[in-house]
Amino acid sequence: AAFLSFSNAKRTQVKDKHPTVGNAELSRILAQMWKDASDEEKKEHIDKEYRLRQEYKIAMTEWKKNSELAEQTARREREDKAMKAVMEGRPLGFEDHERDLRIRPL
Repeated sequence: AAFLSFSNAKRTQVKDKHPTVGNAELSRILAQMWKDASDEEKKEHIDKEYRLRQEYKIAMTEWKKNSELAEQTARREREDKAMKAVMEGRPLGFEDHERDLRIRPL
């Protein structure tokens, strides 16, 4: 993944220097540049990739938490609606399903 950060940073520069090469050859040149890069230059991209990975993990954790919360809220609303129908002596959601079928295109 650090190589991807490196190659994204260098791709335009290499493409300008070698305008006639295709993507496969461009990738080979970038791979050789990565292999020849100093440890300091590699560390810069390794650190960047690590930071981006940590940000991604945090964002995914937050998204999952929000997604689960929304799912729980929707489930609770369905359960409350069903309990209300039972308490009122109505069939469980039949009218709602009938209405949904009219609204949703098949």
